[in-house]
Amino acid sequence: MALAAKSAISLKTHCPGLPVHIFTECDTASYDCFDSATKISDPHFRSKVDHMYKTPYQKTLFLDADTRICEDITPLFDLLERCDMAMAHEPSRRADRMKQYPGSIPHSFAPLNSGVILFKKTDPVISFLKEWGKNYHKSTIRGDQTTLRELVWLTDLKVIILPTEYNVRYKFCIRALARTKITPKILHLGDFKTEMDILPEGVSFSLRKKIKRKLLKLFQ
Repeated sequence: MALAAKSAISLKTHCPGLPVHIFTECDTASYDCFDSATKISDPHFRSKVDHMYKTPYQKTLFLDADTRICEDITPLFDLLERCDMAMAHEPSRRADRMKQYPGSIPHSFAPLNSGVILFKKTDPVISFLKEWGKNYHKSTIRGDQTTLRELVWLTDLKVIILPTEYNVRYKFCIRALARTKITPKILHLGDFKTEMDILPEGVSFSLRKKIKRKLLKLFQ
């Protein structure tokens, strides 16, 4: 819960007008960063596949708990005027996520990361999310992105690919973005304990200083 709260606080810091809803088995009474909550009784490793479609909003940005918002991301929602969903590619294309499950999908069709998903609440999208949950539970693969990849390949929904800065999965991505003077919008990293763990060496001094200021605000 504390991890999710930090993500919500970072969102409120940069996007104070956006409401935050959480699905959790925990008590949220002591957290004022959540505007509303749904208590779940069946948590598991990938509970999001069972509950994402129950969003109370017409336009939703789903975030994993291990995310931090670094800038105003409200313009993201404008994408939903032209598409049904938006996600970034999964940079770690492990063999288990590239398995052709159960049909034939070109290897060049990369999996999408499920930790940052923008979507609008329409009947086709809700049906897609429900099917994702069903397929996940039928699958023997623990991760959810293999079944997500298959459904995206088969769907008629319009899915837009988000640029890397909206789902920065690894520290080296910060360095790569810095070369083109792009700062992260959404960090999605495994370790948020210290600021120095997140910012790698090799970033230009001026951009490094700017990113540090953003991160220090989030992690202090």
